[in-house]
Amino acid sequence: MALTRMFTGGLAALATLALAASATATATATAQETGARTLRVTGSGAVAASPDIAEARLGVSAEAETAARAWAVASAGMRGLLDALGAAGVAEADLRSDDLQLAPRYARDQGAEGPSITGYAARQTMTVTLRALDGVGALLDAAAAGGANVFEGVRFDLSDPRPARDAARRAAVEDAMAAARLLADAAGVALGAPLSVSLGYEGGGPRPMMRAEAFDSAPVAPGTLTISASVEMVFALE
Repeated sequence: MALTRMFTGGLAALATLALAASATATATATAQETGARTLRVTGSGAVAASPDIAEARLGVSAEAETAARAWAVASAGMRGLLDALGAAGVAEADLRSDDLQLAPRYARDQGAEGPSITGYAARQTMTVTLRALDGVGALLDAAAAGGANVFEGVRFDLSDPRPARDAARRAAVEDAMAAARLLADAAGVALGAPLSVSLGYEGGGPRPMMRAEAFDSAPVAPGTLTISASVEMVFALE
């Protein structure tokens, strides 16, 4: 009799557990099927900022019959360029060597034995950071007088882009929130709290200036930089 009661009680307990598990599974499935109502929107923002620094890529190139001679001539020209930049007030911290090249030059007409070397070309370049934009043209003139014969252009940038980038991100979030409010109102639903915010594409940065073949007191127009950002936001719908 006791065994019968134990067996019957065990079956009842198992049945209760099975019903509870079934109810939990049904509730979970229902939640997954219905899900929370959400609204997904994107927003973009952009701000204009005036550059406060410029970067110029300058250098010296030379050709000679031997590699040693070509390198010596280019190095002498680079020393003259460094002296000229120092005299113009450029700090050593604003000078960065970029490219050092030494390569043979070949004759255009190849003989039976293949191309022949006619000489060597050396090239040394550096990036110069300029912190006084109104003196860029004069500094380029000084560089040319100091021996620079390579000029690969000037680009304008921000010494600290973070404030402009943060402002663009804030504008992008405000744009997304305005779009969410508009869409929710048009659809006749109540907009809930934001559930997620994802940062998307960000643009803007250095603006290049047209390259020049000669220095010749080139006029400089820094203009403005456009810093942009985009976000994706998901809102709950009540």
